[in-house]
This record gives sequence, C-alpha cells and structure tokens, in this order.
Amino acid sequence: MSDDFSLLRDRSVRLFTFLRKFVEARSKVICSLDLYESVLWGNDFPDAPEVYSIAKKSDNPTSDPDLWFEVKKPDLKNPPSPPAEIESWLDPTDLSDKGFSSKAHRAPGSLTPLSI
Repeated sequence: MSDDFSLLRDRSVRLFTFLRKFVEARSKVICSLDLYESVLWGNDFPDAPEVYSIAKKSDNPTSDPDLWFEVKKPDLKNPPSPPAEIESWLDPTDLSDKGFSSKAHRAPGSLTPLSI
C-alpha cells in the first residue's frame, strides 16, 4: 500500500512541477514597472459610474473588502434612427458596429445636396 502511495505521490509532484514550469515558460516575469508597456495608476482611473477604484475612495459597489478596482461593462443604448434625409448616406452595418471601428468616409462629391 505504501509503495502505491509513494508512486502516486511521486507522479503527482512531477505533474505539478511540469505544469508550473510550463506556465513559467509561457509567461514573462516582470520585476520592474519600467518594463511594462504602459502603467495605469489608481488615481488615473476615469471618473465614471462604471469605474470603482479604492484610490478614489468612492463607495465600494460590493461588500468585498479586498476589492481594489472594478470596471463594469457600460450599458450601451441603441442610437436613435437617423433622419430620412440622410438615411441613404449611411451604411446599416456601420450603424450596428458597436466596435467603433473607424472607416473611410465617402468622398465629398458623392453626397447629394439636401432640398430644404
């Protein structure tokens, strides 16, 4: 029985050692803030209802005393429908794009003047 336990323990230790070394090999250990691409300090967090930071001393949205910061996903509302006069200028896929990707605008000569 003790031989089975020793074998199982040895295999478990080797497995977890392998997993730890595997994760260490994939991750770059950073020991200085200067090595980070960018650093955002707690006081630099934006003042927004979706953002909680212990550095701002705002009300903790949860009862978790270990919470340092939290960024909630904003509740985006659908935009209003465009006026009929400009609807032909718009691409419906651009209106539904919540990724806010920038796209080239139409050339100024391609717009039709409005009749007032």
